[in-house]
Amino acid sequence: MNKKNPYQIDISTLAVGKHTFEFTFNDSFFENIEQEIIQKGSIQSTVLIDKTELMLRVNIKNKGKVALICDRTLLPFDYDLVSDNKLTFNFSDRNEEINEEIILIKRDTIFLDLSTYIYEFIILAVPLKKIHPDYKRIDEDENNDNILIYSSVSDESEPEDNNIDILDPRWAALKKLKENL
Repeated sequence: MNKKNPYQIDISTLAVGKHTFEFTFNDSFFENIEQEIIQKGSIQSTVLIDKTELMLRVNIKNKGKVALICDRTLLPFDYDLVSDNKLTFNFSDRNEEINEEIILIKRDTIFLDLSTYIYEFIILAVPLKKIHPDYKRIDEDENNDNILIYSSVSDESEPEDNNIDILDPRWAALKKLKENL
């Protein structure tokens, strides 16, 4: 690892095989990045690197807590964050990002800075709708797609069994069919 940037790994000296690195991202890291999603947090990242002659397979596991602001109440709360992501760095004659998971790096690259990738994986693990845990159950009830609504009439005004004559006219044809069977 590089002493100036603790999130850089000296890949030029890594032997072919598997290697494990641990990184900690705390409040000072999030404050130095110009963004508004996460201001505080404590994330422990475990980076597993499998180096071959042609590539680096990187598995990044993040676990910790981040401070978020509830979208509904604007109250701060701690969110337990867990993510597991994979990257592949292929050695090439140029630097280029092929897609989200495959990146080309020059063969003579000495240091690999993983802080940007880890930060992106942390941000991707934050839910789009940030709801305080005290209000999460209420929100789940409101968005429950499994609730079936049979009528717009409330329970208090539904007809009782003895008043079966009061029937929605839309069902009258079905009632006649049932009686004819």
